[in-house]
Amino acid sequence: MVKFNRHSKTFRAGSPLGALPRAVIALTILFALISLASARATEASTDAVTQLALGWFLPDARTGVSTQKTSQAVARGDAIGFETQLLTSLNSARVARGLAPLKVMDKLRKSARAYARQMGQSGRFNVIDANGKTPIMRAQDAGYSPAQLVVENIAAGYQTPDQVYNALIVNLYTSAILYNANVTDIGIGYWFSQTDATYHHYWVVDLGQRSGLNFNLVINNDAESTSSANVTLSIGGAGWAAQMMVSNSANYAGAALEPYAQTKAWTLSEKYGRKKVYVKLFGPNNQTVDLVDSIAWDAPQKGVTPGDLDDDGLTLFAPAQAPAQSNSNSATPTPTATLAPNPARTPAPAPSYPQPEPGFYQTSGFMVGKVAVGIVFPQCNGLIDACTETWNTTTMDQVVSQIQSAMNWWNARMNGMTTFVYEQRRQIATSYEPIRRPQSDEGLWMAEVMSTMGFNGATYFDQVYSYNNYLRQTLAADWGMTIFVVNSVNSTTGTFSDGYFAYTYVQGPLTVMTYDNDGYGINNMNAVSAHESGHMFGALDQYTGANVACTQASGYLVTQTQNSQQTGCAINQDSIMRGGTAPYFNNLVDTYAFGQVGQRVSNGEGLPDPIYTVPAITTINPVQSPTSNTNSTISGTAQDQPYAPTSGDPMSINKITNVQYRVDGGSWQNATPADGSATFNKTTQGFTFTTSLALGTHTIDIQTTNSVNHNSAITSISITVANPTATPTATATRTNTPNPTATATRTATATATLVPPTATRTNTPLATATKTNTPLSATATPTRTNTPAATATTSSATFTPTRTATTASTTVQPPSSLTAKVSTGYITLSWTASTTTGVTYNVYRGTVSNNLTLLKSGITTLSYKDTAVVKGTTYYYYVKAAKNGVESAPTSIVGVTAR
Repeated sequence: MVKFNRHSKTFRAGSPLGALPRAVIALTILFALISLASARATEASTDAVTQLALGWFLPDARTGVSTQKTSQAVARGDAIGFETQLLTSLNSARVARGLAPLKVMDKLRKSARAYARQMGQSGRFNVIDANGKTPIMRAQDAGYSPAQLVVENIAAGYQTPDQVYNALIVNLYTSAILYNANVTDIGIGYWFSQTDATYHHYWVVDLGQRSGLNFNLVINNDAESTSSANVTLSIGGAGWAAQMMVSNSANYAGAALEPYAQTKAWTLSEKYGRKKVYVKLFGPNNQTVDLVDSIAWDAPQKGVTPGDLDDDGLTLFAPAQAPAQSNSNSATPTPTATLAPNPARTPAPAPSYPQPEPGFYQTSGFMVGKVAVGIVFPQCNGLIDACTETWNTTTMDQVVSQIQSAMNWWNARMNGMTTFVYEQRRQIATSYEPIRRPQSDEGLWMAEVMSTMGFNGATYFDQVYSYNNYLRQTLAADWGMTIFVVNSVNSTTGTFSDGYFAYTYVQGPLTVMTYDNDGYGINNMNAVSAHESGHMFGALDQYTGANVACTQASGYLVTQTQNSQQTGCAINQDSIMRGGTAPYFNNLVDTYAFGQVGQRVSNGEGLPDPIYTVPAITTINPVQSPTSNTNSTISGTAQDQPYAPTSGDPMSINKITNVQYRVDGGSWQNATPADGSATFNKTTQGFTFTTSLALGTHTIDIQTTNSVNHNSAITSISITVANPTATPTATATRTNTPNPTATATRTATATATLVPPTATRTNTPLATATKTNTPLSATATPTRTNTPAATATTSSATFTPTRTATTASTTVQPPSSLTAKVSTGYITLSWTASTTTGVTYNVYRGTVSNNLTLLKSGITTLSYKDTAVVKGTTYYYYVKAAKNGVESAPTSIVGVTAR
């Protein structure tokens, strides 16, 4: 049935819009078929949608209603971001037609939402309300002014944004409103009524134009967020503005005057967060108009390169280097002190990673391990804003219970491999009333709240990261995340003033929810929180309005979004990342969302890929060989080697749990942590042990175990112990100046280094000669022949004694445990001191690992900051100790890529 009305009067055929009965009937059938085909019942109910309806209010005040009978099971209308999804679709359609995108106006949206609720509660479907008010009257009542034009589309019975969008664009009248070139503003309202007997779902789309010089700046078609700093500006003022300036700063610092353009490519200012762009328009008679818009720049995913990855998401590949298996069949057993490493599989040791542990900004890398959740309740104190909300114990307890239910839900989905611990910060004072402000003001109250809690930083993001790291450290967790919950008990909308109510910065550091979460209500906060927690660990939205491409990759494992509702994706399954409550209550997570949060399994042990790691012995500190000491102390570093993603920074949460050694194939014995810890419990940790050795050459094997009970390759070194009596005692100062009448004895010293599996290092002879020792007294000339220690080779030289003194050894011991930490614009090196006293340090660097040159000498500290780096270039480093012009052997080489 199709009716046309001017307010309450019937509009008869006779005008161009009224004389198209066949076209209207055909279009009505078409949108009905589209709606029926796309309808999907996601939540069973005894009620049904029995009718679909569209209504319109045209620019000349003509109205109309079109209805169509249907029968559909009710799908509860509570998908996250319904209004945002519809806005995205409508603006995309306008831009495709060469029209400017519309900008959401708070007052216009307030009017649309109020009327959607009114229709849902009354069951009355008409563009004129029960009091005879037209759309422009209702918009003005809501504060939308100065209103020059307001037109309106309404819909009922359509259960998803896609359904209502498809219906609106094929109807001649509703599409004419959507494609009106004069409107610039939009407000969308949605309401779900469980008790309604006919429609259940009500939609209002108000489009407006303000009088005067009211132009819009729209970033990325009014999208909520961007994963790139590169955006597109749509700039109002066509036909009026002649020139403009564009800037990321409100004072237009450095901005140049340029010709006016309706669109412009632009780059946001540095650092993630809510970003603002400013445009100043210059029109006739030196008039100017300032425009501003904002968008959330989310931190990009590690390795996300949308659209160009040849990645089928879930094809399972064995790791390049499979970990050696222990004697236990358990996936995560606790190694015992007597666990003997299994040498049957000995993969080559991996290179040392500068920092495999998650860093300061890596607080939610993948959803495996232990997660510390900070729940923060801001409380207005009235110093700036008038307060309208006050938390109490009951409401805060409700929030905590709902969030814990959401985390328990993920724990069950992850087969217990993800656990959660909590800290609550209740009623933290802020001068602002967050619910009365737009989402874009989040930085005001968040910065205050974090400062009150004692966490500082250059930005409020850094403050939250500081808190996340505090949570991770104090609660002994692998990850940390913050959830801000804003009180909305007294709010009529349950949203911020700009309509936001639940959002997360993908892969951290924070989530924000309101108490009511728009129409969800506190009893469904668990479903909302579960969805948002998926974002926290890398999962992307999958609903149509999010416009996430099937090939867009995200998360530590760089997994594509092949369950997106975009055309051509690999699968089409209901899932938590599509929003709504049904996936939560039905325990639904698709495999691609699982992959994005890190829950992909490519091995036969059932371990998620990010924790399917193998440890390695990365450093063995130099050991003297040959030696006369029968007790040799050996130290070094063990490190878990991350499961490296196809791009992005590798990281591991697995810990070293044991280091063992054996001598000449004997029984395995335990080393001890070098840092004094009672047990091995770090991702990178030093070890030490002292072993008694008999005379002769010995092979010492070293192996480490990590927290998933995987063993490293066996690393072997060789030490030769010589007869102690063969060690000469010399206290002479010697030079290499020949003197036929005197001879000197010099003992060659060998140093053991990390050698692949079993290799023995010996010294190459400098000459074949008898080595003697000459006393310091110039009048005494006895000659004494020394027996060289073990396999050391001797050489001879003669000298002329020059003075009576005790000589210091010329051997300089090298530093150890070199690490490199990458920061934006520089690389910081740190190392452990040489055991030789009075040394300085020389840093060597190169862009290839086999050609390093001196970068800095004479360093007296145990660190060095290299600022002469180029982003994207890989640098290799080692450090030598130096004393009296003599350098030690180098440390192990580390390689890192500058950013």
